Amino acid sequence: MLNLYVKLSLMKRLFLLLSLIIFLSSCSVTHYMQLVTLYSDNVTDNGGDYIYMDDNIKVDYRFNNKDGVFEFSVYNISNEDIFIDLEKSVFVYNSKVYDYAGREDSVSAYTESSLTYGSTSVLSTQSSGVAITSSTKLPSVVIIPKDTYRTFTGFDINENIYRQLFFARDPKPKEYVCICDEEIKEPINFSNILCVQTSDSVYSVENRFKVIEIRNICVPENASVSILPSMYYISYTGKDIESIYIDDLRGYYIFNDRTDQNLTDSL
Repeated sequence: MLNLYVKLSLMKRLFLLLSLIIFLSSCSVTHYMQLVTLYSDNVTDNGGDYIYMDDNIKVDYRFNNKDGVFEFSVYNISNEDIFIDLEKSVFVYNSKVYDYAGREDSVSAYTESSLTYGSTSVLSTQSSGVAITSSTKLPSVVIIPKDTYRTFTGFDINENIYRQLFFARDPKPKEYVCICDEEIKEPINFSNILCVQTSDSVYSVENRFKVIEIRNICVPENASVSILPSMYYISYTGKDIESIYIDDLRGYYIFNDRTDQNLTDSL
């Protein structure tokens, strides 16, 4: 009798699993995006650019890169050569420190007249001047001559989809799914710290960023989404959130974080 119960239970699980697979395979793939908006107390949105500026440098940030690795360009706006000491420059993500020194990176230097910008992505069009691009281990101190800039590669900040109780990962096409400020239960804060050297001073620039809004949206086929340099995003599909939980009494679940049972069972 016990063996019969085990066989029936196993057959029921297999039937549920097969039914779910058939159901999912019959559905078209739905595309989603998680859009994350940043706030900074010393980096400002200036006509579509996300910029910090002092008397010597201008730092232009681009967080909206497709691969999730942000970039920043350091412009020399002074009347002399400046230096960035990478041994004393770091990236800090939720209190964990990441070094710029010793990284193998691609760094490009242009004359300032050689770039134009778009609001959703950076369009690099060289109209004058000479571009010098290298892929090598960076020296501990790099020079930025007068009227030039260097572009540095930062770190991957969108590796994982942010999850939270009742924060659905599978919104309907016109459903508003968003959390802001104190609604974000696990705050995300990071900062970029650069050590700047001039002929008569050495100082640190700390650009601080805080996630103030996270939205999950359904992206219709062939739709375009405007993403500012002060935002980053993660693209995913319905298949990325299809986690199967099978129970003899309750059947199966697809974990979309809409209910407390979804999240506690899947984590």
